[in-house]
Amino acid sequence: MQVAFRRKQRKLSVLLSVFSVGIVAVSIYLFAQFQSATWWVSHSLEVLHQGAQSLVCLMDCETAYRGYLITGRDEYLAPYEKCYGEVESHIDKIAALTADNPRQQALVPELRKLASDKIKFSQHVIEVRKANKATRFWKAGTLLVNIDTGKELMDKYRNAIAKIDAEEERLLEERQHRVRLLSILALGTIFLFCGAISVSAYWIMRTAEKFAKAELDSFETITKARDQAIQSNLLKSQFVANVSHEIRTPLSGMLGVCELLAVSDTASDTRDLASIVLDSGRKLMKLINDLLDFSKMESGKFTLLEEDFSVELLLHDVANVMRPLAESRKLSLSVDWNGPADSSFVGDSYRIRQVLLNLVNNAIKFTKDGGVTVSAGVIKQSDVAAEIRFEVKDTGIGISSEQMNQLFEPYAQMDGSLTAKVYGGTGLGLSISKKLAELMHGSMGCESEKGKGSTFWFVVPLKIAEVPDGNESLQLEQEF
Repeated sequence: MQVAFRRKQRKLSVLLSVFSVGIVAVSIYLFAQFQSATWWVSHSLEVLHQGAQSLVCLMDCETAYRGYLITGRDEYLAPYEKCYGEVESHIDKIAALTADNPRQQALVPELRKLASDKIKFSQHVIEVRKANKATRFWKAGTLLVNIDTGKELMDKYRNAIAKIDAEEERLLEERQHRVRLLSILALGTIFLFCGAISVSAYWIMRTAEKFAKAELDSFETITKARDQAIQSNLLKSQFVANVSHEIRTPLSGMLGVCELLAVSDTASDTRDLASIVLDSGRKLMKLINDLLDFSKMESGKFTLLEEDFSVELLLHDVANVMRPLAESRKLSLSVDWNGPADSSFVGDSYRIRQVLLNLVNNAIKFTKDGGVTVSAGVIKQSDVAAEIRFEVKDTGIGISSEQMNQLFEPYAQMDGSLTAKVYGGTGLGLSISKKLAELMHGSMGCESEKGKGSTFWFVVPLKIAEVPDGNESLQLEQEF
């Protein structure tokens, strides 16, 4: 049992190992893809950031030079010069970040040209303003600021940045969608792995419980078999003691009577002593026959005979044999045949008679008052066969439900050694009777209640004997 459980456990471990390796490989792949997708999302965000920053710097340049044109103050030129250098840096970063996208790369030269034209235009205006720096309010500078050239350049630059941003936002949406999908797949893989672990743990627990229960059942079966073996040995030991007693008693009687016969002179004494010897011999013969029958049944060498007989006559024959014993105990013994008159059947009448004699003998033995009834009847019949139920009913001491469980076991008696001492017997009678009924393709049982008597029954199938027709009977009579 443990070997089978460990074998299954090893198989499950191998499957779990393969599954775990697969899950780990998939997890590594998903992690790499997730990291790559996350990097590309950051890349897109950086492109958008650099475009926005370049636009902010260019707007700061315009604000600075406008302030210088209007006021002529040099402090406005410092932010202008700073922003001028940063615009070029942002455009270079955009060019580097979008190197993998031809559509965005096609817009980079336009960005450079527009930024350069815008800065050149602003520089021209600043140079003109510097030439007239002494003028507090320079009307010509205001006119240059208000012309459309600077505004057109700025609008074109915004449009170019917007195109780059639109393309990058499209890529960003795709990359964010990929990140979400990979996240879902990674989460699903984790749940799948956890589910597999949970299912495996549950299977292991259930299998362990099943094997534990099987081991417990096996242990209980072994324990029960051991107890039965011990009980059987005890019964056999008790059986040997009972048989020794049963054999010793008639032999002692025969030996004692023989000694008396040796010194007796009267004919009447001789007849009485001879009857005692005969009775003891018959008891001893019955015991030996029981032992031989049981031995044949155990070895499978028991055979049955088939002959025509009348069940009604068989019942009366059994009653006639057992009536002296019943009368000696002041018990009534009656016969009841519930079947067709003058009916004849085919079967082993000797073994049926043996079973009935054993049942009637037990009934008389365990009955103090009342009587015993031997009955039989047809319970099922066809054209060629019939099932006959035989019953032996008594008004004796009865049998408890606990004693019923081992009633037909070999060597068993209702009250152990006490029964053997008071009532005699070896404990083989009912076991042999039940085996005989089963060998005749029948069955045997008992209905009883403690203190209210017992009814032993057995059912055997018998063939219906062929009855010669009228012409054959007439011919036979004429021949005689």
